Amino acid sequence: MSRTLIDALEQADMLEVEGLHAFEFDLYEVEADNDIELEVRALEGKQQLCWAFSHAELLAARYDEEQDLWVVTQDGKEYWVRCYDAYGAEGDDA
Repeated sequence: MSRTLIDALEQADMLEVEGLHAFEFDLYEVEADNDIELEVRALEGKQQLCWAFSHAELLAARYDEEQDLWVVTQDGKEYWVRCYDAYGAEGDDA
């Protein structure tokens, strides 16, 4: 397990936020704690949902070992974030 959510995000190929698989996410370099460090986009039906989390929110995220996810708190609301590594076939040219 990574020590912080930021560490986990740097290694992640895919994300799930609030049970939705993100089709795109961007992790930015930041200069201040309140700067947006993570933007995530996912689809729920035809509706695109977007989340943006600051550096401070990501640093404060706590890992829930039982559920294998990170809990990020923003404005009193908790968001569940799960990081995934992508798997692919290597050398399968048959």
